[in-house]
Amino acid sequence: MHGAKCAALSVGLAAALVALPARAARIDDRYYLSVSAYKPHINTTLQISLPGLPVDGTAIDIENDLGMADSEWLPAFEAGMRLGNRFRIEAEYYRLSRSSSDTLRRSIVWEDVTYDAGVDVDSSFDTTVYRGTIGYSFVKTPQWELGADIGAHVTDFAASISGQGRVNSVVIPIDQRRQQQLVPLPTIGAFVAWDINKTFSLQGRIDWLSLTVGDYSGGLTYVWATANARVMNHVGLGIGWRYVHYSLDVSRPDWEGFVRYNYSGPAFFLNIGF
Repeated sequence: MHGAKCAALSVGLAAALVALPARAARIDDRYYLSVSAYKPHINTTLQISLPGLPVDGTAIDIENDLGMADSEWLPAFEAGMRLGNRFRIEAEYYRLSRSSSDTLRRSIVWEDVTYDAGVDVDSSFDTTVYRGTIGYSFVKTPQWELGADIGAHVTDFAASISGQGRVNSVVIPIDQRRQQQLVPLPTIGAFVAWDINKTFSLQGRIDWLSLTVGDYSGGLTYVWATANARVMNHVGLGIGWRYVHYSLDVSRPDWEGFVRYNYSGPAFFLNIGF
């Protein structure tokens, strides 16, 4: 927000955030690529305040207060490669972009602007996620794999609002107010995989983060599970379920606020491994 960088958040974490699960198609695949469609239920809360003002910014429920969709299809792309028998590297990208035009049902405060109930506002909230990890399998057999990984989870939030507002009791049309926050976080997590037979396999991951550094504090809880079927020689199909709770709190001299979001829902994917 105001282009601030959260590079200070650089101490231990839990793997991948808000990212979709790492999905090596099979334990014996050396290279793998996954394309998925994720259908989460979304709940997002945002607060933006300017320090020193008599009134804090409103904790805005993005879906209820601004009328943004609470469920959307989200595409994601992931690629991975094994290095030797036990190491692997992975990278992933996905983006969720939402916007709305809605009539406010209650008054909200954004920075130093008050938007009254009954006013029409345009708003947007975008989240872009980049993930990269390197993992090591402590246990690896032809059927089982258990390991841990470290890496980076980078999230870029961008939020905006425009409409008729009040500043110091003067009602004026407000140009777009846009806030942005880049959040790079190191990650650590654990994973497990089981190839049941030549066709079916299961994978799972659970991650956690709680961190405070200087003006920033953040938290991440991330749980997922998937089931895959190798339907052709190098091609698999799968389904999964993911839950993510993500939070960021900022208390800087130039602005204060927080972002909270919860994602949960099914994912459907196609993977290629060889």
